[in-house]
Amino acid sequence: MNCLDREIRQDLDTFRLLKSPERNFLLQSISDGVSKYLYEFNLATQEWGDFEPANYLNSTHPDSIFMKSLLVVLQTPSGKDVLIGNRLKSVSEGRLVELTVNREEIPAFLQRKFSLRYQP
Repeated sequence: MNCLDREIRQDLDTFRLLKSPERNFLLQSISDGVSKYLYEFNLATQEWGDFEPANYLNSTHPDSIFMKSLLVVLQTPSGKDVLIGNRLKSVSEGRLVELTVNREEIPAFLQRKFSLRYQP
C-alpha cells in the first residue's frame, strides 16, 4: 500500500489515507503510535440503497457500539466533544479534557452540553 498524502492532524487525532492493491482507499487513524484502519471506500457512485443494510446493522446488531453504549459526538468550532457511556472527552484548541458524568446526571448533561433530550 502506498500513502497518498501526508498525515493529517485534526484536534488530537492523526489520519492517513492509503491506496490498497485493489485500488480502493483506506482511511487509517494513528493514536499513540498504533495505526488502525477505520474504513475502506472507492470512488464508485453510491445509491441510498447501498447504505441501508450497513445503517440497519449498525443500529440494531447487539455487538454494534451504537447498541452497547450511549455515543454522542459534537463538532465545535475549536474541536469536538465525545460522550461514550458516561465518559466525556472534550478537545478544544489542541487541549484534551476528560471527565466522568454520574449516570443519574446524564439526561440533564445531554440537554445542557448537546441540546439533546434523553428518552430511555
